[in-house]
Amino acid sequence: MNPLILQWRNVFRQAVDERDNKLAMPQNVEICRDISYASCGVFNLLDICIPKENFRDAPLLIHVHGGGFYTGLKNDYVCYCADMARRGFTVINFSYRIAPEYLFPAPIEDLHAVINWVVENAENYALNLHNVFFSGDSAGAQILMTYMAMTENLEYAALFGIRPNTKLKPRAVSLNFGFYDYETLVQMDDCVVAANYAGEALEEKADMLNPIAYVNSSFPKTFLVTSNGDFLRQAGENAHKIFDKIGVEHEFKLYGKPDEDTLFHVFHLDIATEEAIRCNDEESEYFFKNCC
Repeated sequence: MNPLILQWRNVFRQAVDERDNKLAMPQNVEICRDISYASCGVFNLLDICIPKENFRDAPLLIHVHGGGFYTGLKNDYVCYCADMARRGFTVINFSYRIAPEYLFPAPIEDLHAVINWVVENAENYALNLHNVFFSGDSAGAQILMTYMAMTENLEYAALFGIRPNTKLKPRAVSLNFGFYDYETLVQMDDCVVAANYAGEALEEKADMLNPIAYVNSSFPKTFLVTSNGDFLRQAGENAHKIFDKIGVEHEFKLYGKPDEDTLFHVFHLDIATEEAIRCNDEESEYFFKNCC
């Protein structure tokens, strides 16, 4: 394994611990933990964060975590997902296979498996399939755009050999601090991220790793988020322009004063800060106004 990947994993672990150790779990949320949705052990487990009140009517939010494709498990996002459940959502928080142990498109396949699991188990866990929403952060936003593009573009889905589950139709999605094109991916850290994610077949998979090229006007309504200090800010602004051009209904949010550099990449995960509260409140409001 590339030593840089090990270093990044250590830095990520320290940052998550520093961020979340000071937080208390909300009292109005229960968590069903470590439910298996596929066959790859710890990488294929999910939690369900459930609001204690009105849980049968709660909208369903499926969250795709970030971590650059090479780090992160569901436990690293339990505080964020519980905080969203506190706002009235039932939240699916799942782990997926990460690189370089598992190569692309493993996370796409795992998201597909989660969706199938949700459809098959909705009755057992009182999951509301009438009001379904998705969110994804950083690499998770790229994974989410990839799958959502596949649902509306069968030519793109055919590249993966996946038939999207049509029994689950999202009312809206939130793409947070993501990157959505192949060129941005290969430029990150001198292609270290891309090479460890896709392996030796990187160039052969260029089309699959370029989801923005397959988005059409049927793409779900989108809350599109970046910030003034996000190192992927340009990717978010480019997606906003493309969405405008092809007619994707969306709301674009650039948090912080545009000419400053104050709000960092995925600042919304630091849920106790004033800026994160505002961002997560506005995302929640966007979802609630799109409920049926």
